[in-house]
Amino acid sequence: MRGITVQALTKRLRRLSLLLVAILLLETMPISSARAGDEVIVGNVRFESSGLVIKVFYDLQGPSENSYKVKLLLKRKQDPSFEYAPRSLTGDVGEGPFVGTKRRIVWEIQKDSVGGFAGADFYFVVEAEMISSRTNILWYIGGGAAVVVGVAAVVLGMGAQNGTAPPDVFPKPVRPGGN
Repeated sequence: MRGITVQALTKRLRRLSLLLVAILLLETMPISSARAGDEVIVGNVRFESSGLVIKVFYDLQGPSENSYKVKLLLKRKQDPSFEYAPRSLTGDVGEGPFVGTKRRIVWEIQKDSVGGFAGADFYFVVEAEMISSRTNILWYIGGGAAVVVGVAAVVLGMGAQNGTAPPDVFPKPVRPGGN
C-alpha cells in the first residue's frame, strides 16, 4: 500500500461506499415490489357496545407469515371530515400477526376521556398495513457497512495532511541483537 496515496485510497473508499448503497437499494427493490403485490384485505367490520366498552370485530386476509400494523378509526356518515383515532385499545391492534377471522379490538371509552359522541351515524374503519421486517434488517446492515466505510475514510483522511502519507502506526520490527 506504499504506492497509493491517501487521496487515491479515500476516493476508492468513497466509490466503494456508493457501490454498497447502490447494491442495498437494488436488493430491497424486489422485496418491496413483491410486498406491494400481496393483497391485504380487511373485511366484515362490525361492533358491539356494552356500557363504556366497545368491541370491534374484523377479518384480515393476507400472507399469514407476516406481521401487520392495524389501526382503528371512528368516523361519521354525516361529517366525512370527522375522524377519531381511539387510544385506549387492546386486542388485535397495533403491530402483530393478525391474519384471520373474528379478530377483536376492545376500546374502553372512559380511559380516552372523550366527552361522548352524540348521534347514531358513527362507524368504525379498521386499517391494516403489512410490515416487512426483512427490508428493515437490510437497511440496518447497509447502515452499519456505510458507517464502517465512513469511519475508515475519516481515519485514513486524518493522517493525510498536505498530501503526505500518514505516519506508520506500528513500530518497525527490531532484529535480535541490534538494529
